[in-house]
Amino acid sequence: MVNVQDLPLELLQDILSFIRNTYDLHEMDDGDGTDDLYNICLVSQKFRELAQPLLFRKFPDEEMDGDRCDRDKTICFTKAIYERPELGEHVRHIRIAPLPVKLKLLYPNMCIEQRHIKFYEGVIKDLQLGDMEKDWIRAMNSNHLCLFIALLVNKTPNFRSLYMPVGESTFEPFPYFFRRDPSFLSNLTTVSIEPVDAEIGYDIKHHRELLSLPKLREVFICHDVLLDMSFPSIWTPGTLLADTVVFIACHLEAGALGKFMRACKSLKTFAYSRSAGVPFRCRDICAPEFNAAQATEEALRHKDTLETFNVEFATYRYAHEIENIEEYNSTLVKYGSFADFSVLKVLDVSHAYLPAHPQLPASLIKLYISHCYSPVREMAQNIATDCKKGLYPHLTYMAVSELQLAAPIKIRGQRDLEYDTPEKCVLSHQDIFEGTNVKFAILSCRLPPPGYEDEEEDEESNNHNYNYDLVDYL
Repeated sequence: MVNVQDLPLELLQDILSFIRNTYDLHEMDDGDGTDDLYNICLVSQKFRELAQPLLFRKFPDEEMDGDRCDRDKTICFTKAIYERPELGEHVRHIRIAPLPVKLKLLYPNMCIEQRHIKFYEGVIKDLQLGDMEKDWIRAMNSNHLCLFIALLVNKTPNFRSLYMPVGESTFEPFPYFFRRDPSFLSNLTTVSIEPVDAEIGYDIKHHRELLSLPKLREVFICHDVLLDMSFPSIWTPGTLLADTVVFIACHLEAGALGKFMRACKSLKTFAYSRSAGVPFRCRDICAPEFNAAQATEEALRHKDTLETFNVEFATYRYAHEIENIEEYNSTLVKYGSFADFSVLKVLDVSHAYLPAHPQLPASLIKLYISHCYSPVREMAQNIATDCKKGLYPHLTYMAVSELQLAAPIKIRGQRDLEYDTPEKCVLSHQDIFEGTNVKFAILSCRLPPPGYEDEEEDEESNNHNYNYDLVDYL
């Protein structure tokens, strides 16, 4: 009988790698795989050497239980890397979530535990910061998470993806490492950034070095602003190499969008959803965001590479306040023509900003039209007619979020359904595409009740999906 420990090292490594999925950042880890690897480390020194690196490949800080010890987990993990630098070479994914609002209220002045102070003072002194050393020590004593994230990634040369909170304080340690070491974060391919407070309006200019990295390919930014007047000067045309850029609940000024699109060398995916409003701390300095026509025009710079375009402006919460939806929609600046996009496969746009007869690209495969507060029949008929003319040979799926069928309440000014049942209405729209390859679907959406306020959310309302997640279609 063969002893497991006598198997070749390469085979043992492959076997252990199946115990825990260390590559999927979006999959929730139930902890079972981690516990198994912990136990394997206790079997023998040989197994420990094989299993321990797998424990360090991915560092999640999901804040699943809302426990303040998760911040301590980041501090302890960073300390372990500094004590055994060779383990830092195995780290591939780092995901550190913002501290929940309820915990910020409970622990407004969280200080680092006494047992860590002396160790991190030594780490900071070793950096030879000069006049900046006092600021770094002060940030350490104040338990600023950005400091420990910067120290962590400084010792993980091979990591590929980073999800981190920003805006906790004005202290910014990353620029120091970029100035000191040109190869800092040089292997990073994916970055996700989310401020600790959505109302801060964190300026994207603070990420200028991070977004300029040579191997960066995917960028996800939440609740930030990009201003024309503070647009980073280092972002000259063609210098940003990421091909997937997603802005979630952000505010991009019109001038800043143009500069950003020019700075991107070759985009394959561009997604943007507007913030519910300009962050209150930025209202005095923010110019209006770009409109639908400007979005289309600027995206044309990437017409030969762009495969996914998802730009949404409308929000559900304000629809019930509009007396006449159709009249209001007629005043909005519309998207321009998409006909010149040669490889565009997925288009996801807001209904109110589409003309009644949109011009789509011949390459289009999937069309999503969201926030449909008024009838879509005329638009559907125009698209179906173009399909029958052979203009969209690859289009196989069209979906709309139709509130007239799915909303639990009736919007002011909404017309009565022309059909006996929602089922008949759906079927009548599907009949429009008979004779084409298009599958027509009406997606279910939820509308928040009148008087809905963020601060009055309860746990049940948090489970309702009032808007589509941008990455669903990426």
